[in-house]
Amino acid sequence: MTIELENVQTFRNRDFTDYTYDDFDDLYKEFDTNNLDAIKLVQFENCRFHNYSSQLLHINANFTECTFNNINIYELSESISFINCNITKVLISSSIDLKGAFSISNTKSETNTIGTVEISNSVLKGSFSIKNIDIGFLNISNTNFEELFEFHNITIKDIGSSDGIIFDEIIFKGIAIFDDCTFDVNAIFKYVLFEKFSQFRNTTFHSGINLDYCSYDKNINFFHIQGLETKTSKENTSQETYRIIKHNFEQLANKIEANKYHALELKKLRSNTPWYTPNYLVQLIHLISSNNSQWWLLSLFWIFVVGLSTFFSIDNFVCHRFSCTSNWLDYFKYISIINLDNCIKENPLIFILNKISLGYLYYQFLMSVRKDTRK
Repeated sequence: MTIELENVQTFRNRDFTDYTYDDFDDLYKEFDTNNLDAIKLVQFENCRFHNYSSQLLHINANFTECTFNNINIYELSESISFINCNITKVLISSSIDLKGAFSISNTKSETNTIGTVEISNSVLKGSFSIKNIDIGFLNISNTNFEELFEFHNITIKDIGSSDGIIFDEIIFKGIAIFDDCTFDVNAIFKYVLFEKFSQFRNTTFHSGINLDYCSYDKNINFFHIQGLETKTSKENTSQETYRIIKHNFEQLANKIEANKYHALELKKLRSNTPWYTPNYLVQLIHLISSNNSQWWLLSLFWIFVVGLSTFFSIDNFVCHRFSCTSNWLDYFKYISIINLDNCIKENPLIFILNKISLGYLYYQFLMSVRKDTRK
């Protein structure tokens, strides 16, 4: 939106910390025109505020390098932006629709931190964005975002709530973007609906993520997310969440990442399975043999172990009775699943254990190799 300079009112280096609602209303009298309707934008540069309320101005507003203790958004008929501002707390809560766009951004190289951002019981019809900001405590609940929602290069600090960051009862009707963000606490999305495209590209979850109660109409892009394989994240991330991430990678034909989260899903399944059940034993063997079809070298190692064990077993229990050769080169015969020489057939137990083990390990070897090469 281009606004002519004569339609812009600017205040510089003003202290508004003691202003009341009526005082802000008097600001209109300072405008450089007798026609209030001609003013399309009011700018504040290097100004100080205590408790700023969106009810104070009903014109598009830009705040640049200003200082706020509290920003309270109760109504928003026009757009409002905060650039390189020092803000302690942002509260957005309204019983009426908020029609204007809202944005907070930092364009400087040094870190800019907001102590608290709380959004509740609101409908935001305009776009909402926060960029290049650290947030100490974040909570969003019972809110609809009808246009673009964007968190870009946001860091959520590990303070505020021990239960984690909660996005509760939210509908993203527009595009929802979480790009290059860092969550230092558990990110909980509870009863959240993504109606359009959404993404968590290059986002790091140091303490896990919960998507168990999420719904989405379009695929979610989790490209290059990080941190969900750490010990803390695995404790706070459910099997269902790993399955959701895996499924979205599969829908995008990203088999490599899908296999990675399939392995994490299986690890979570194993941690939830009692150790004394047969299923736990099967899952444990799957882990030991190939790290859930992820490491082909591990399968290859066990193939050679089976061959070596078979060689020594035949040497000790069969050769001295049936004059089988015990040359060390015979070892390589017993890593072959198709080897059916008389020496190994003389002992049915060794034969069965060798063939079953090699069959399983060769399958795991092939699955591990194909995980990064299949279409």
